[in-house]
Amino acid sequence: IGKVPENTIQALLEIKELGLSIEDFEKIAKNTGFQILKKQFFFLNPSYKYRFGLPVLKMFFPFNKIPYIRNFYTMGVYYIIKPK
Repeated sequence: IGKVPENTIQALLEIKELGLSIEDFEKIAKNTGFQILKKQFFFLNPSYKYRFGLPVLKMFFPFNKIPYIRNFYTMGVYYIIKPK
């Protein structure tokens, strides 16, 4: 696909295959006794800077507050959690 290296495409497809939604993760955290202290949404995951040379792009309001739009555009969420 254009100038994107094949290993980059494969890595992104593997991430997509996991299929764990933001809401699913938060439900699992809650149901297993964890409290979410902080979360940061990203258009481009910070790890992609090191893996693929892509910039880190944080997601801000309103995108991070509208679940279905947020889920479509989010490439990563970082959480700080603790046991309740």
